[in-house]
Amino acid sequence: MNALAKTEEEFLLLERLSSEGDPLALLDLSVSNSSVEGFPFKGKQITPNLEKSEELTIKAKNRIIELANIGDAKAIRMLAITYLNNWHPVLEKSIEKSEEWLLLAYKEKCYFAANDVATFY
Repeated sequence: MNALAKTEEEFLLLERLSSEGDPLALLDLSVSNSSVEGFPFKGKQITPNLEKSEELTIKAKNRIIELANIGDAKAIRMLAITYLNNWHPVLEKSIEKSEEWLLLAYKEKCYFAANDVATFY
């Protein structure tokens, strides 16, 4: 079993947070469902399911946009990172949009965004 495998307790927490709409938990489960070899949790194996992965990614992105639209600076930064890292093929990759959202996150007092923007230059 993979030494980095998550415990079943961690998996249950991840599922609970996902059901509550936590965008990072949704993205984590999305990646877990898209892994070609499946994603190991101690005592549980997730079989790859690309449709579920896509569904979770879209839910995560929608939740991030919802939070960003109400001015949540961390969500604004997270949205920028989704454009930059392209976690899933269903997500658009755009360095320009990422930069735009990072500058907005910084303006909203998310100072980690300044570090992210600095890596562009």
